Amino acid sequence: MPDSSIVVKSLASNFSTFINSDLIPRLKLIVTTPFTQPDLLWLVIPLIFVLFAIQLYFGRNRTEQLGWNTAFGNSVSLFWVIVLLLRFTLEDTPLSELLGGRAYKELILIVILAVWTIILLSFDYYHIIPRKLAFLLSSSIPINTIAFLFIVIILGDVPFDSTTAVAGVVLLLLVALFFKTLRSVIKPSPSAEKTLEVHKLKRKGLRELRKERIKRKFQRVKERIKEGTIKLKEKFSPRKL
Repeated sequence: MPDSSIVVKSLASNFSTFINSDLIPRLKLIVTTPFTQPDLLWLVIPLIFVLFAIQLYFGRNRTEQLGWNTAFGNSVSLFWVIVLLLRFTLEDTPLSELLGGRAYKELILIVILAVWTIILLSFDYYHIIPRKLAFLLSSSIPINTIAFLFIVIILGDVPFDSTTAVAGVVLLLLVALFFKTLRSVIKPSPSAEKTLEVHKLKRKGLRELRKERIKRKFQRVKERIKEGTIKLKEKFSPRKL
C-alpha cells in the first residue's frame, strides 16, 4: 500500500501542474480572446458595460434588492445571446458540417445554454426555488459572465473541454469577488447610508440581546449546579443524632 504522504505529494504536484500548465493559460485565453478579435470585442463590450453599470448602482444603493421581475428580465436577456450564436453558427455553414466537426459541438453548447435559460425562466416565473437562490442565479454577474463565456468559446474558437469548464467556473468566482470588493469601496447614497446605519444598530442590539440571553442561561446553569451540590451535600452529609 503506497505511503499516504507520497500520494498527497503526487496529488499536489499534479494539481500544481494543472494550474500552471493548463488552467492559467486557458483562463488567459478566454479573457484575452475578445481583444484579439475585434468582431468579438463589439459583442462583449455591452456585456462588460452593463455589468459594471449594474454593480456600481447596487454599490451605491446597496440596500436595494433584486426582485423577481428583474431576475426574470435578466434571464430573458440570455435569449439574444442564443439567437446571436445561432446566427453565427448557422450562417454560411453547410448542412453536412452541422452534423459533425466544430459546428456540431457549437450547436450542442447553444442547446445547453438554451436549456439553462429555460430553467432559469421557469424558476423566476413560477417562483419554484427559494428567493435568495433564484436571485443569485439570475443576477447580473452569473448572467453576463455566462453570456461572455459562451460568446468567447463559440465565436472565439476557444477549445471546449474540462479545462475550459473549470476555467469558466474560476472566472465566474473571480468576477464575483472583484465586484463584491468594488461595491464595498463605493460610497453609499445618503438614504442607503441611513438605512445601513439603522440595520447596523439593529444588528448590534440583537447581538447584545443574544449575549444577555446567553449570560442568563449560564447564570441559571450555575444556580442549578449550586442547588444540586447543596442537595448532594445535605443527602450524603452525616446526620447528627
